[in-house]
Amino acid sequence: MITNHSYLDNPTFRGMRQHLMNTFDEIYLLDLHGNSLKKERCPDDSPDANVFDIRQGVAIVFFVRFGDEQGS
Repeated sequence: MITNHSYLDNPTFRGMRQHLMNTFDEIYLLDLHGNSLKKERCPDDSPDANVFDIRQGVAIVFFVRFGDEQGS
């Protein structure tokens, strides 16, 4: 899933992060950053451009749930 990345570190979303951790067995996350509103910078101090040419930062997330032994 490609999402806005604000829920990754915003204190307002603590409950959402907790719910995601309780709901899924594994979470794989790639934070692409690129938030022009936060004025994020690359390690070489250049502006951190967004791959989608939008103002909000972006994350790619894989949420994995394993079924129980009955196959659900």
